[in-house]
Amino acid sequence: MPQTPIYTIGYGAREIDDFLRTLKANDIHYLLDVRSRPYSSYKPEFSQESLKDFLEKNDIRYLFMGDALGGKLDGEENADFEKIAQKPAYQNGIKRLHKASSQGNRVALMCSKGKPEHSHCTHLIGKTLTEDGIKVLHIDEKDELLSQEDILLRLPPSVQRTSGRDTASHPPDGGRNAPAEDINPFAGTEAANLIPEKNFTTENLNIAKAKVLPPSVRWTSGRDTASHPPDKRRTTVPSPIEGRLGRGEGAIKKILQEKFGYPKFRALQEEIIQNVLKKQDSLAVMPTGSGKSLCYQLPATIFDGLTVVVSPLISLMEDQVLELQEWGIPALYLNSTLTYAEYGRAVGRVQKGEIKLLYGAPETLLRPETIALLENSHVESLVIDEAHCISEWGHDFRPEYRQLNTLRRRLPQATTLALTATATRRVRADIKKTLQITDANEFIGSFDRPNLNLSVSDKVAGMAQTRDFLNQHKKQAGIIYCSTRDNVDNLTEQLKSEGFPVLPYHAGMDDQTRRAHQRRFRYEDNLIIVATIAFGMGINKSNVRFIVHYDLPKNVENYYQQIGRAGRDGLPADCLLLFSYSDVRTIRYFISQNAPELRAGAETRLDALLAFVDALNCRRIPLLDYFGEKYGGGNCKACDNCLDKGQADRSGSELATVKENLTAPALLFVKTALETKQIFGSAHLIDVLRGSRAKKILKFGHDKVSTYGKGKEFTKEYWQHISIQFIRLGLLKRTKPHGSLVITDAGREVLKGKEVWGKIAGSFAKAAKQEKGKYDSVLFEKLRILRGKLASEKNVPPYVIFHDRTLVDMASYFPHTEADLRQIYGVGGRKVAEYGKRFLPVIQAYCRENDIKPLSKQKPRAKKRLSSKTGRQRSEYVWKQFQGGKSIQQIASDMGFRPGTIFRHLQKSHEDGREINVEYLKKSSKLSAKDGQRVIDAFAEHGDGFLSPIFNALNEEISYDEIKLWKMIFELEDSKLKGRG
Repeated sequence: MPQTPIYTIGYGAREIDDFLRTLKANDIHYLLDVRSRPYSSYKPEFSQESLKDFLEKNDIRYLFMGDALGGKLDGEENADFEKIAQKPAYQNGIKRLHKASSQGNRVALMCSKGKPEHSHCTHLIGKTLTEDGIKVLHIDEKDELLSQEDILLRLPPSVQRTSGRDTASHPPDGGRNAPAEDINPFAGTEAANLIPEKNFTTENLNIAKAKVLPPSVRWTSGRDTASHPPDKRRTTVPSPIEGRLGRGEGAIKKILQEKFGYPKFRALQEEIIQNVLKKQDSLAVMPTGSGKSLCYQLPATIFDGLTVVVSPLISLMEDQVLELQEWGIPALYLNSTLTYAEYGRAVGRVQKGEIKLLYGAPETLLRPETIALLENSHVESLVIDEAHCISEWGHDFRPEYRQLNTLRRRLPQATTLALTATATRRVRADIKKTLQITDANEFIGSFDRPNLNLSVSDKVAGMAQTRDFLNQHKKQAGIIYCSTRDNVDNLTEQLKSEGFPVLPYHAGMDDQTRRAHQRRFRYEDNLIIVATIAFGMGINKSNVRFIVHYDLPKNVENYYQQIGRAGRDGLPADCLLLFSYSDVRTIRYFISQNAPELRAGAETRLDALLAFVDALNCRRIPLLDYFGEKYGGGNCKACDNCLDKGQADRSGSELATVKENLTAPALLFVKTALETKQIFGSAHLIDVLRGSRAKKILKFGHDKVSTYGKGKEFTKEYWQHISIQFIRLGLLKRTKPHGSLVITDAGREVLKGKEVWGKIAGSFAKAAKQEKGKYDSVLFEKLRILRGKLASEKNVPPYVIFHDRTLVDMASYFPHTEADLRQIYGVGGRKVAEYGKRFLPVIQAYCRENDIKPLSKQKPRAKKRLSSKTGRQRSEYVWKQFQGGKSIQQIASDMGFRPGTIFRHLQKSHEDGREINVEYLKKSSKLSAKDGQRVIDAFAEHGDGFLSPIFNALNEEISYDEIKLWKMIFELEDSKLKGRG
């Protein structure tokens, strides 16, 4: 019988609910506590008795083993593992693990350490079991499953040797079959030659460096940092831009346009860049999609030396390096995806000064050999991305980030720039204190993302609501977040069965599958990922068009960070949160299991999220208020509440608010709360109204109240939906900690006869309307297909070549020359040279076929057409001829134009509000009535946005010209039907 792996897990920075969720995700049945001291002064919920009760209530068997498996070693620096392994008690403990594995029991060993490489679960137990042929899987601090081999790769070479690993065949980058001495970053230099091959260690390397480096370098590399704190490291340093390009913003704007292809800076970018160039340590807090990366990438092109970027995830750094290389900026990363040869070449290029930007995770950059490499390089700037990870008050605290001050002290001449998209006042203060950044060098941008449409819907029928939402986003990329692995798997299967292109992602999947799914999402245009919160932090995909929260996130920071993955290109994107109070009860339960000192903060964060969910005014008000920003924009026109107030949506039409009179059920509900003494929650009140015979109802005599059974006509789901409405409308309020409903003054008005109106149960959020008439959708689709082909040839994600926003610009202004192309958003000089010869011919051919002229970027398309007197006269002439009974082909022959040109004049007349004869349009079509109806049906099913979905739905059997013609027919007939309605 095949043996089952033995798992290990530490609790470290985990909360008890996260700990349980991770165990459940990995289907753990038995938890063996191998701590020597089974209590926690700062997390009492992890003490032996509390943990035992908690786990066994959740169907996980708990067993304390303590020193039987070397528990007293946890935390010891120089434990004699070989001696402990010979003890009878330890050997008996190992035998028990053998038996559990052979019987197929899912067992996890628990210690206090957050990271497996710091625990004796790796260095003692993992080593023994692996040598015995039993597979050990370590659940690391990011809930990823790593083998014993993978964990040992995290350790410095000298420690790997003491852990029983032959580092000669496993260099720190994860390469294979290379000699140990080759990991020396000074290979081939005099320093390396001073070290015997068999004695290569970091300590020996430092001794060798001291012998060969000049005194000035030795001083800056090995200085006594205790006497040189970071805030006194340097006197005024002239900006390098002044020496190389002359003073002035004109110089950096020239780089912005020529190198990166952007016409102007976004808010705060220029100020931050100038501060970095002046060598001032800075903190920048800017929302996702606001251009944080440019704040260090542009200075890096000016600095003579190296910019080092601390980036938390491999996929994120890979995307950014690919994009920089596309701009012609030399950039590299050091991580475990590199082969040994690639790693060596990367180090060599850094040593030679050929690289402008070097990316790495904090764990990589804090390795002694990496620090030694950087100390011997000319590092001008140290960038700390996702800087909120520094703060223990942040939602994503990582201890390694706290250790980055070690790197700063070893690189005293490097300017530090800390960047984050999510940071409350408390977190910002903690970052500044840790990095010793002054208030004068703090830059805080607006947290508002105006291109994100925010909606909250009560989860009445979650699958149906999700399906309806996805139908509004066909052929678009998006992410659906679920709170549990089971929800991810179930929802993925349901959506797959309905034909949606979905992939799952959660910690319970094997590493290879997860990496494959993440790569596909990055490299393919229209995939949907259904995932737990483990997914997305490293995603740099610019054209994610929607985010769905199928379950309630834990707090506002998580919600804001996750919706921040949508619309990074600045185009509209939709964010839908499906809300259920059962999720609130689950979160509150886990909060109650926290240590007392942690509960208040967790409750405050949950209350802030509920304020956002329950908001009746603009949703940006509570969202931005959480981050200390007051929203002063009035009606945002991009959230469900503002749109429900009858304001114009993006296309200028009105969204009708669907409401019904809820006075009768409101009266019943409030009266039930009153007669049951206002000490019960909504679930109990609903049971009373629906005539339940539950023991609790009978125990309190609530089968005798006047409203008992009076609400049987409504389903339980309907009552749940409208009860949430009553709370949001302020008729009742919840009390802590049990959620009892208490009647408010507004609720007493209902008892006196005041009417109540609310949304119809099950009404779903609408998608944000895309702006029409701003670009040619057919050309956009041609360019998108070409971009995909080029991306496939180069093996890069499509958005690395051009963002959607760039393609939209091309399809709006129809550039014909390289000079025209340089005016397009996101097209720098390198990309003109690289891709101009591929994109320009497609645009030119399309314009010839459709009689379109290139437009100046300074003059929007609509304005140019309105300014043309001849164009207006032609449109009027075409309209009159057509309304008089002439076909499009006859008018084209009369005027000497193509039929497509005549049709565009008719479209212009249609947009201007002139009446178009539908029957004459049908006569101008070459299609049979049956095929014409096929096109109409396709528009009804897929919407009238892009034409390519219609072309594909019709099996490519009907030309785009005919589809355009029938699109107008569809719109005209549809508007007539609505007019009659």
